[in-house]
Amino acid sequence: MSAHYPRSAMPDTEGVTHHFASVNGVHVHWAEAGSGDPVVLLHGWPQHWWSWRHLIAPLAEHYRVICPDIRGMGWSEAPAGGYSVWDLTADLLALLDHLGLDGGVRLAGHDWGSLAAYQAALDQPERFDRLVPMGGVHLWSGVGSRRTIYARPWHLPLFAGPGGRLLAERTGFIRWIVDYWSARPFDDEVADVYVKPAMRPGSANAVHLRDRSVITREIPHYLRTAPDLRLKVPTLHLNGDHDPLARDVPDSYRKFADDMRLELVPDAGHFIADENPRWVADRLLTFLR
Repeated sequence: MSAHYPRSAMPDTEGVTHHFASVNGVHVHWAEAGSGDPVVLLHGWPQHWWSWRHLIAPLAEHYRVICPDIRGMGWSEAPAGGYSVWDLTADLLALLDHLGLDGGVRLAGHDWGSLAAYQAALDQPERFDRLVPMGGVHLWSGVGSRRTIYARPWHLPLFAGPGGRLLAERTGFIRWIVDYWSARPFDDEVADVYVKPAMRPGSANAVHLRDRSVITREIPHYLRTAPDLRLKVPTLHLNGDHDPLARDVPDSYRKFADDMRLELVPDAGHFIADENPRWVADRLLTFLR
């Protein structure tokens, strides 16, 4: 059981309630606050629902805020497989079904959650009023980009390789990566809240399988199909102005999206909700309305 659920204590955030349910064959956790129209916030690696802690309160003044833990991360189950973007998207849509959310959803996703958010908006655009991907490339980044863009996520082949599972269990390496992608080092207390749950064997396996899927399936898929994709949901893509993954990202999305813009978050690296939460909260409140 320890490989499937973290031993770490759940961090406490005022005004947040916690829920569990089985959706799409996986036992998932989500945090929730506020009431009104739904805003779903989908985190990335090596984080979990708590990465949105600074945004929950200001958003919950106007919306019902729902922060799921992606399978394999946080306090959700870490099954032995099912870590492609299509699996993560199916989990998200199944959770919306479970919650009875057929439309009017505002959806934001960071890192892992960003790609799943894009795919969900492509699959079922009628369910989403607004889309906010964060932290990295967009689906059409292979169109008109420099070759250097493929060298930015150098960690993917490391975790996807034969030793990826063991590497993902090394506390020091995960902490080093978190600081590398940030504009400034994380406080030890904050980093521990992320790193400890991410070190369970199930999460290490999740990272290995997720990154292997990105390299072997998803990059080839989107390079091949991107010119045929059309994004209909109004979209704001946010990247930190110091995020290495944000360099060389082209504006080729303009040809394939009805209403999309890409903006840089000042004084932030990859983890923009941690690094400049006030700016992100203000921008989200403006865009989501």
